Amino acid sequence: MRQIAIEDFKQDVDQLLESVTDGDDLVVTRDGKALVRIVAESAICGEGAKPFPFGFMQQRSIVPDDFDKMGADEIRRMFEGE
Repeated sequence: MRQIAIEDFKQDVDQLLESVTDGDDLVVTRDGKALVRIVAESAICGEGAKPFPFGFMQQRSIVPDDFDKMGADEIRRMFEGE
């Protein structure tokens, strides 16, 4: 994993991003502290994989209105020993 100061990253962004697409991981730093880690998408999703878009399950699943209260009575009994 290669570390590079943000100032140097700004100057060589095209070349550095090309190295990331070739498989290198890159950590951009400011004052010696890591700001971000840049990795190729294929390293996360696998080669040729398409990431899911945000909201891909929208309108395909239903969350009940009382989702945060589901099983509350049973959980309370388990903790209180009833």
